Amino acid sequence: MEAKSAKVQIMIEPSLVARIDDWRFENRVGSRSEAMRNLISRAMDAENEKGPAATAIAPDHEPTNP
Repeated sequence: MEAKSAKVQIMIEPSLVARIDDWRFENRVGSRSEAMRNLISRAMDAENEKGPAATAIAPDHEPTNP
């Protein structure tokens, strides 16, 4: 496993935190940080397999078009 050397702080809605925590407990993940790393990695792997996907964007956020 790669060393965890970069600290990233984000602001997210309480409802999304609750969803992350629910997923964490359902999947017996040790910490919220570990759950977030796992979920981000899974989303990125899925995007790489299928190409850019709108599902990678939270449902209540509008995608931006360049």
